Amino acid sequence: MKKFSKITAIIIVATLMLTMLPSAIYAADSSIEKVEIVFKVGDSTLMINDNPVTVETPFIVEGTTMVPLRVITEAFGTEVNWEGETKTITLLYDDVTIVLQIGNITATVNNYEQTLLEAPVLSENGSTMVPLRFISETFGADVGWDEKTSGITVVKEKIGGSAIVNAAITNALVGDSFYGWQIARPKNMSLEYRGFDGTTTIFAGEDDETLLMIVAEPRLDSETLDTLYSDIREGFSKSTIMKADKIPAAYDTGTVHLQAKDKMFYTEYKGILTTKFSFSLILISEIDLSDEARRAYSDILETFKPEFSSNNDIHDFSNVKDGFRVYKDDKYKVEFKVPATWVKTSDESKENVISFNGLDSKGSYSGAMALGIYSKPTDMSLTQWAAKERDEAIRYYSKSAYTATSVETKNIGGIDAAVYEYTYTLDEKSKNYTLTDMFFYIGDYAYNFTVYNNSPITSVATSNIASSFKAEEISGSEVGSLLFEFQETEEKASTITSKSKAWSIPLNSTWEPGSAIHSGGYELYYHNPTGSMLEIHLFDNVDANKLNIASAFKDILKLETSNASAEKITDIKEVSLSFKTFYKFTYKISMDDVEMYVTHYMFKIADRLFDAYLYVPSQKYYDGPISKEAEAAMNDMKLF
Repeated sequence: MKKFSKITAIIIVATLMLTMLPSAIYAADSSIEKVEIVFKVGDSTLMINDNPVTVETPFIVEGTTMVPLRVITEAFGTEVNWEGETKTITLLYDDVTIVLQIGNITATVNNYEQTLLEAPVLSENGSTMVPLRFISETFGADVGWDEKTSGITVVKEKIGGSAIVNAAITNALVGDSFYGWQIARPKNMSLEYRGFDGTTTIFAGEDDETLLMIVAEPRLDSETLDTLYSDIREGFSKSTIMKADKIPAAYDTGTVHLQAKDKMFYTEYKGILTTKFSFSLILISEIDLSDEARRAYSDILETFKPEFSSNNDIHDFSNVKDGFRVYKDDKYKVEFKVPATWVKTSDESKENVISFNGLDSKGSYSGAMALGIYSKPTDMSLTQWAAKERDEAIRYYSKSAYTATSVETKNIGGIDAAVYEYTYTLDEKSKNYTLTDMFFYIGDYAYNFTVYNNSPITSVATSNIASSFKAEEISGSEVGSLLFEFQETEEKASTITSKSKAWSIPLNSTWEPGSAIHSGGYELYYHNPTGSMLEIHLFDNVDANKLNIASAFKDILKLETSNASAEKITDIKEVSLSFKTFYKFTYKISMDDVEMYVTHYMFKIADRLFDAYLYVPSQKYYDGPISKEAEAAMNDMKLF
């Protein structure tokens, strides 16, 4: 199956978003939290996500609907503070500060003034009432009106642990100081989406007829101007290409500029490579948009620069501070720091598992972190849970490849935790990889917070991430039951008969036989926990008693290690177990940053000659329990 390039994937997503705005914006991120509020003017009961809440009754002043501020904004996750002497209300919402004052028609949003339709007022019961439009415009909520019921619906989506606040941005420029880009503020477009990791920013034009997507990512070593140009041409292979320029001198490395159209859309693309980052700008508009309107949007695209100005007339979208972003989840009431370049990779079907991955310049994982939230087990203490997870994690590791701590009790963020850590090395040329595993019981729920990294992420950074973890007790009636997923590997004894009916081998239940005999007569057995594989072959018409196995094996060793991708690890060894004597040697195959350790065995049973290959996918497993399991099983093989 042909793989999509990164550029092709971005184009597909951008096109789908334009055809499906606004729903596709939210489909782009799996971690959307939705707050829906339904009420009627004159009714003192609001329904917040189908839960009734008694509030100050909404009313109308000269055509402006006034609603209770605290109840609605707190439902959005806002912290509300009241200063009685000046009658000032301060709203803290992620990185946004909003200040209102009773009787003052001017509000400030991050120090920018915004004029309200009506000044906030205090009700007789002391509740602050503000214009409904302030809620919808400032918090990016959608407001709907049902003529039949006279009901008003306010829907607020919170995406990726952060929120979009459509404050009155009046700066001439907008941009991201971390990824280092800026563009003229799109005056006729609204901010529709801003990903938590800062990689994707989307603006939509009036009536959703145009979409501007800006994607910023760390540049990979493999990305060049030529590969970018090739990918973008491939991405538009089914469109009529009107312009395709490759400009080597632009910026650090170069720029690709393309214009294309099909029956539905006109698309303009700019790809920019700098030393550190890769930028993709896609401007998509409906094909029937006027040339004048399209040129106006295109002019905005031309103002993009892969740099961030230090002047005061720029609005910074970045949420990075000291190299980290702070991730918050209001449903599960957790927060923690995430390295600025890591991206969210959570499986949308498992909302109780939150994960992030980091890539290095070669596109390989530089680290990962995950938080799993489950219903608290009733039969296991916190330290018992951590100890079981530790033992399971290192069960098949080679002792020479890792070091592990015992489970310790620590206080992290004011919460008692059970913690262990292990470090392993893939080979003598590789970096050290460290995993820190933390376990918490809070109320009726169990939390497992794991941070995995290699040497570019220092132990100080790992400690910074771990110590940033915060959690509040969550309500079982709101969250419900979350299946506790710890499963200890079972190693039930079993015997597998070969498909040729020539032998049987005692492999435990972690091994699974292949579905067929493969070329050359090899039968396969897969080890599910490690991804290792054992191949066994019986030579027909060979009398093992007449063969000098040690001598024959020397020629095989020379042949199999003659390939440039093969590196000999051990010479031929003779190993005697209780029933059999094995000859074996090991070599490593390296291809495309993937390493496989191969141990070739030759042995006899009675007068029959066998050879076998054990493929182990990492040094952390090589020469560990998996090798001993395979050898013990072959030692106990029986002929029929």
